[in-house]
Amino acid sequence: MAGSLPAASGKKIHFTGITILRLDSGKIVEEVGLDDGVTALRQLGLLSNAQVEDETAESICAKYC
Repeated sequence: MAGSLPAASGKKIHFTGITILRLDSGKIVEEVGLDDGVTALRQLGLLSNAQVEDETAESICAKYC
């Protein structure tokens, strides 16, 4: 676990993501989403650049996502 969330500051964070929906007869039957969790964790102050300097996206997500 990366740690607890900081106290509410009123600040906004920005990160990218995608959601893919599979439809069957006009109804959503499956949803798959992927977001840039590392960017969100950095903006929340839960992850620093030094922590991820020599890591891959897969190893980072295994630890923090």
